Amino acid sequence: MVTRLLLEFGPGARAFVPDYRLAPEDPFPAAIHDFYAAYLYLTQPDHAAVSRCNGGATNMHPIAPIEPKNIVLGGDSAGAGVIIAFQLYMRDYVNPSVVPRMEMPPVAVLISAWTDISTSMPSARSQHSYCYTPSPMGVNPFMSQQDFDAFPKFNFARTYLCGDANLVPNERNSLGKDLEWEWYRHLAQHPLVSPVYTADLSGLGASTLLQTGTFDRLADDTRLYAHRLGQANQGTGQRVRLELYRDMVHVHQFFEFLPMAEKAMRSIVQFVEDHQQQDAHTPHPDTERSRKVVVGTEGIVVDTDGTENEGHDDTGCSLPQLEQCWDPCFRARG
Repeated sequence: MVTRLLLEFGPGARAFVPDYRLAPEDPFPAAIHDFYAAYLYLTQPDHAAVSRCNGGATNMHPIAPIEPKNIVLGGDSAGAGVIIAFQLYMRDYVNPSVVPRMEMPPVAVLISAWTDISTSMPSARSQHSYCYTPSPMGVNPFMSQQDFDAFPKFNFARTYLCGDANLVPNERNSLGKDLEWEWYRHLAQHPLVSPVYTADLSGLGASTLLQTGTFDRLADDTRLYAHRLGQANQGTGQRVRLELYRDMVHVHQFFEFLPMAEKAMRSIVQFVEDHQQQDAHTPHPDTERSRKVVVGTEGIVVDTDGTENEGHDDTGCSLPQLEQCWDPCFRARG
């Protein structure tokens, strides 16, 4: 899929796909740390932290530093969730502690983003979807421990947060069920884990394209995140565009025989090129006067014939309904 995307961009385009650590061997936050290390390698390949990874040796694969403005963040499904977590990690943990602050890429592309680790939204729990992904893949952190213990297989949320005691015992999963539940329910509420409900999405610094399908089990994750991201960044010049493809499943872009996969690929290229052209014609990008004012989220519904219609009429649950999927007491506190 990455190769096909590069072909759409044409000559000069390059991709860097981090082989970050995965659960259950390495649960949260290992993937985020690895993504930060990869970003450091791309933007500051001579950084001392990078050379220490090679036992103090010089860089084994020397590259020229890449300017952040020439980088597009991209990910699908859980990978899109890692992209969001990386943006929040940079804003809240890295940049407050480093001088000078690290510049962030100005564009992000999120495909079928997993933004609620508990998969509590209606599309994720649907038993009547054509999508191939399991339903659901986690437990709401405000449910009971009995629900957590009784959850069947495919509890990917539990694996990502706690690992698997049968494969790799650790302090989160091998000291009893009660403690594992405590780890899970607390970590599931972490902003780097379920950003759609728990994170402040302002100031991430990237125009964002989000794509999903009407039969995607993570459609609601993507839709609500796009809505909240647009709300948090109104008037900042950061564009937020949500594309919902009719009758398409989770990460339909992977299936190259689908006309809508090609359509989505072209849309990604167009979004990136539009940003590059706008940036090239903006003489003073840091001034409020020169920024393009964006109000909310651009909603686009793509019909099966490729026709684009503006608006959010996607026949799914309303955004207010999606905002009610977590515990009301928690929402009142947050």
